[in-house]
Amino acid sequence: MNIIRSLLFMPGNNPGMLVSADVLAADAVIFDLEDAVQPEEKDAARNLVEEALRSLPRARCPVAVRINPLDSPFWRDDLSVILPARPDAVIIPKATPDVLRDADAFCREQTLGLPAVWALLESPEAIVKLAEFFSSGISPEALLLGGEDYAASLGVARTKDSRELWLARTSLVTYAKAYGCLAIDTPFTDIDDTDGLRRHAADARALGFDGVLAIHPSQIEVIRQVYLPARDEIAWAEGVLKAADEAAGKGQGVFSYDGKMVDRPVILRARAIMAAAGSVSDA
Repeated sequence: MNIIRSLLFMPGNNPGMLVSADVLAADAVIFDLEDAVQPEEKDAARNLVEEALRSLPRARCPVAVRINPLDSPFWRDDLSVILPARPDAVIIPKATPDVLRDADAFCREQTLGLPAVWALLESPEAIVKLAEFFSSGISPEALLLGGEDYAASLGVARTKDSRELWLARTSLVTYAKAYGCLAIDTPFTDIDDTDGLRRHAADARALGFDGVLAIHPSQIEVIRQVYLPARDEIAWAEGVLKAADEAAGKGQGVFSYDGKMVDRPVILRARAIMAAAGSVSDA
């Protein structure tokens, strides 16, 4: 799976943005048929997204489509029109294990090939049923957090430090890592607060999220910079890996570096830092 740090939402009813998806710096883009599109524009947006999927080169930038919720009248048409155009992933909003099963059943009934499923978790029910997502018969390849709807379901306001999302964020990351899928954090919705976005993305990285959702192109570079390993991190990782090679030559499985014990988890962390550094520098 590609390294995905920034995922940019693009309105499905904006053809100018859709055709520019491959020139933006986001690691992935999301064509949105849900919140960004009014009910009377759903049909037109669906057709625009299908056309964009068929014409857009996607070698560098994966394209996902967020369909409408399964409690709406639009989702069946979304899947029927979009899936033949082969998006890289489908984002299912308001996801629960039952919702994923229902979407999968519809696709099987209609003989539609379902691509990678990214589950957008937006409710307490989704969080307390995290384990069930991976025994539902359709395991998601990514878990995304929808903080606005989650906070609303708790009956609380969103805060810039996201303290109301603490349990949801840590739970989502824990299950994503346990089951080997991507963990993507909720967007920071104040597009004029660059410092706030930087703190939000730094918290996401520190918690273990692989990336952060973006709602405006101006947010992409900030997220990218936050996920770029610092020079001291890279120097540490290089030192650990060099010491690991030397230890392996001596038949040592555990060794010390800079006064601290190094074993397999530390080596894996060093490799992850170098992989991230290489990916970002090549972007």
